[in-house]
Amino acid sequence: MSHRFTRAQLYQFVWSKPLRQIAPELGVSDVAIAKRCRATEIPLPGLGYWAKKEAGKSVPQAPLPPRALGQSDEIVIGPSDPYGRGSSDTELINMVLPPPPTFEDDLSSVQARAGAITAKVGPSSLARLHPATAKLLEEDEVRRKKHAESKWSWDVPIFDASQEKRRLRLINSLCNALASCGYKCSVGRKGGYELGTVIGDQRLGLTLAPKGYNRDKHYLGEAVPNDGKLVLQLGWYQPPAEITTRWADEDGPPLEKRLREIVTGLVVAAEWAYRANLRRGHDYFVAQKARAIEDQRRREEEAAKQERARISLAARKRREALVEDVIAWRRAADIRQFVQARLDQPEVTDDLRNWADWALIEADSMDPLARGRTPTEG
Repeated sequence: MSHRFTRAQLYQFVWSKPLRQIAPELGVSDVAIAKRCRATEIPLPGLGYWAKKEAGKSVPQAPLPPRALGQSDEIVIGPSDPYGRGSSDTELINMVLPPPPTFEDDLSSVQARAGAITAKVGPSSLARLHPATAKLLEEDEVRRKKHAESKWSWDVPIFDASQEKRRLRLINSLCNALASCGYKCSVGRKGGYELGTVIGDQRLGLTLAPKGYNRDKHYLGEAVPNDGKLVLQLGWYQPPAEITTRWADEDGPPLEKRLREIVTGLVVAAEWAYRANLRRGHDYFVAQKARAIEDQRRREEEAAKQERARISLAARKRREALVEDVIAWRRAADIRQFVQARLDQPEVTDDLRNWADWALIEADSMDPLARGRTPTEG
């Protein structure tokens, strides 16, 4: 079973009692809890803290630092549902939705925080290779050996051209700059046109390629025509106007000279993505709850309609049964009256008496009163 906390809730929890006491409650080890706290920048009591506290000594409690930009405020401890089961309609209907998410700092404050994080960002040479760049060079060396045998143009190493070497240096500088801020960077598609970074808990996909690059049309491993003008583009849709998602040589100084601006923009974009995801999540549950309530109303309405139809059908059948009973009762009475009239004739033979006995039995078989029920019974 998983347990969900906000950073503040988990912070208060781990400072309320030792981890070895908390761990059994959460069904995980104290090491796992400590690992999650370190990953989310939640300080833990140091060695001797609990002993000093039990001895009555005054021991300071480390303050909880602000949530890192792009970092989720929700922490899940313990195994999650492997099937990703969502809330049932009953759970949605009974769910008390929190108010829409709000944030203390606006995007201008986020921009300032991001600028402080990236204050020391600067370009780096290929003398300090980032692992992602090293991977690209390894792939290029494979292409070089393959080209020596095949002589095919599509096997020509990508980064031998001067303009592509510049793109390689920029990829290396960008990845190293992100790493200096504590963020991971990776290359996806061959040639390094597709990049990725993780800032906080947000994964950002971006392209660094010549203008006109189209990932849907570009053949993997094929060099894109490079006129020396590069574009760094986040793979997003409909961002707000205040979020920068594109940096191009043609819009200002070369990208190498705007490295801090780019990394700062990526950090701001990651925080915006986190906030946008929270708002979308809230809107999703609001819509899902409204849908569940409407579906329940329709089910109840349909059930009530079917019950009315059942009651109406039962009433109609009961009326029809009543009419049939009255008709049968009158028919039985007519038969008895007819039999008596025959028996009142002057000459009564044995055959007539036998016929009369049979006729009276038939009358009783169709008479609802003779069968032991009243005409109003169903």
